[in-house]
Amino acid sequence: MAFCPVLRADLRRAYAMLDGGRLRRLAGCARAPGVQAVTVYRFGQWLADRSLPVRLLLEPAYFVLNGLVKMLWGIELPRRARICATFSKPIRR
Repeated sequence: MAFCPVLRADLRRAYAMLDGGRLRRLAGCARAPGVQAVTVYRFGQWLADRSLPVRLLLEPAYFVLNGLVKMLWGIELPRRARICATFSKPIRR
């Protein structure tokens, strides 16, 4: 799975759903629990297909980020879940 193009599309959709100026929309995306959860999910999906040295280096970061999303927002989105590239959910404002 290509991590950056799919994540960019997710971020563009979230950005388009928000109102206001550029800075307000960027901040809204960064603060949105759903955007954070999908970003960690996409990172985990991408990481699963990497070589062993890359996984050994980055797995701890994935587990910490995934744990934070679970603790802070109560969102559990395991990387083995299959979500299409056009995944979108309205952002709470």
